[in-house]
Amino acid sequence: MTEQTNPSLMAHVSIGTNDFDKAVEFYDKVLGVLGAQRIVDKFHATGLAAGAADDGLPGPRIEYSEAYYGAFLHDLEGHKIEAMYWDFSKAPVSAG
Repeated sequence: MTEQTNPSLMAHVSIGTNDFDKAVEFYDKVLGVLGAQRIVDKFHATGLAAGAADDGLPGPRIEYSEAYYGAFLHDLEGHKIEAMYWDFSKAPVSAG
């Protein structure tokens, strides 16, 4: 049997935590096995260099929340793609 590579991509992953530093250490290791890394700004620069069109430089998006940091591109076929980070230290506290 020949070895195959997995062509699937992650669309979104949302994981809550009560200990950000421990979660970062854990998920960097676990998701690193899949080739995932925390690289929002590098995502945007690499996309542009590969021919994508800019649809929003990396940076805070206060129109969404003080906690939202994202970067937006249109790929070679015009699909909008996004990489984002949610900074829970800046997230509003809900009364819920």
